[in-house]
Amino acid sequence: MNVIARLRRRLSRPGARTASLGRSTVPVPACGHAGHAVRRPVEEDEIRRHAYEIWEREGRPEGRAEEHWRRAKTELRRCRR
Repeated sequence: MNVIARLRRRLSRPGARTASLGRSTVPVPACGHAGHAVRRPVEEDEIRRHAYEIWEREGRPEGRAEEHWRRAKTELRRCRR
């Protein structure tokens, strides 16, 4: 199973945080944007959700899952500083 399929499956679980952007539903960035008050380690589920958001935003390109994962991890870590 590829990374995108795993992301879709995990985000379809009850309790997955999403936001509606027009016609599609995408994950909410886990960092809560610039004013993240609590410093805590980035968790795998947060990275997964944010990588999925990046993938959606870029038009769902194939073959770039690892790049999206790395970008999501980096962006979320920056939010925690």
